[in-house]
Amino acid sequence: MKLFIFLAALGITLSPSLWAYEAGPGTINITGKIHSDTCVLDNNNLQVDLGNINSHEFSQKDKQSFPIHFALNLTNCENAVSGVSVQFDGTPAKGNPALVAIDNVTGAATGLGINIMDDQKNTIAINSESHQYPIISGGGSNTLNFYASYMTLGDVITAGTASASVTFTLTYQ
Repeated sequence: MKLFIFLAALGITLSPSLWAYEAGPGTINITGKIHSDTCVLDNNNLQVDLGNINSHEFSQKDKQSFPIHFALNLTNCENAVSGVSVQFDGTPAKGNPALVAIDNVTGAATGLGINIMDDQKNTIAINSESHQYPIISGGGSNTLNFYASYMTLGDVITAGTASASVTFTLTYQ
């Protein structure tokens, strides 16, 4: 009898339901979007070389280096696609939030940012959409032209590496 009471007490003590705690229901929000009308992007990893520039060429605020061309190529666009805008996302430069900040690494140049421009060489503010580029649908090739350059944030520039990374998003119309 003592053994039975001991085993019963041991069973209650080791019972998982005795130690279980209910924290209440939880919620997981899952979102997404299925596109049927898009294009194929031919080049999703680009390297844009702004070159080696003497820091003395940047003598005043808002001075810009020579704009370097780069392009995104879209093919096989569905018939319902009539246009696309592009948003470049990255870290805004202190002193001019429209520009991309130079990576903050040892030996980095200071006093400038990177200006990303549309096909008319108008600044596309970082984290903002470009104008809408027209699209040739039905399998045609579409080249979205852009430019990048260094731009000074003030009158004092220090020499060093001047690199940055941005991601981009295509929004179809």
